[in-house]
Amino acid sequence: MEIKKFLLFSIVPALIAGLFSVAPLIYERAVEPKANLTFTLVEGPQIRVDDELQQVISITVKNDGSKPLNMVTLNINIPSGTVQSYSEANPSGLSIGTRSDKEATITSAPRMLEGETFSVTLLVKSQETSTNIKPVIKLRSDEVLGKQEWAAEKTTLTSGAAALGGALTAISVFIMSIAFQVMGLVSNGGKAREDMIFYIAMATNTEHLIERYSNKITYLRFAELLLKHGCTAKEYPSKTKNNCISALKCMLLLEKNSSSDKIILRNIKLLEKSEDPDLDKKLKKIGKEAKEAADLRDQIDKLLSTNFQFS
Repeated sequence: MEIKKFLLFSIVPALIAGLFSVAPLIYERAVEPKANLTFTLVEGPQIRVDDELQQVISITVKNDGSKPLNMVTLNINIPSGTVQSYSEANPSGLSIGTRSDKEATITSAPRMLEGETFSVTLLVKSQETSTNIKPVIKLRSDEVLGKQEWAAEKTTLTSGAAALGGALTAISVFIMSIAFQVMGLVSNGGKAREDMIFYIAMATNTEHLIERYSNKITYLRFAELLLKHGCTAKEYPSKTKNNCISALKCMLLLEKNSSSDKIILRNIKLLEKSEDPDLDKKLKKIGKEAKEAADLRDQIDKLLSTNFQFS
């Protein structure tokens, strides 16, 4: 398989998998922005002063969605106490307003963009020293009702986390694609080897040697069968030996490990009783010039027709 096709079949599935993993985030941000309004509550310790309980309470409001919110209203009610004083924190520079009486504080913002926040801090007291001060908080906008956010429940993926997840998904698919292709190459390589051995056997009239081995034939097994057949044939021994030598030489055209080539050259020498020191190099060069299986078959036919006369 060409390296370009190998990479193409690995990278394209990885990109598709990565794209699909971040598609919901892309859709949410680009096509259907989500409205989400949250608040966090921080309660300081309750301190007993004379016959009263005092406590500092801080509420932070955030537009945690992906679209602007209008008419955001925060209502803080203290059923068992009263509001002594309050302060605002406005890091986003919003236009906010707060009004407060003894029992409740209401803060409103006409418009909050994505990610903008504001905070309200209250000093509250209660005459009921046996009862904890528990604020009742209501938050809403024209688009959505607000909800309290707990640190342990924060599960919304950020853009960076979603992108990282997409990248990891793409990498895993890329690795799996390569693994499957390598497995396929190994499998196809074995099939291609069997096909070439069969073609060489057919071209040199030695196919009867591999019939019993079916898909278990290898280069070395075929080479050993050719050596034995060439040395022991009783019918037409000269022609049989020449056919076996030709088949062994054709096998040198094929790519395989050097130990196999050494055994094939040894068997040729034993049958031919002569040695061409450059035979392996000449045949390897011809074999490398064949880009496709059909080209290799043409080279085999040409060498057999010329009795391995090199031009």
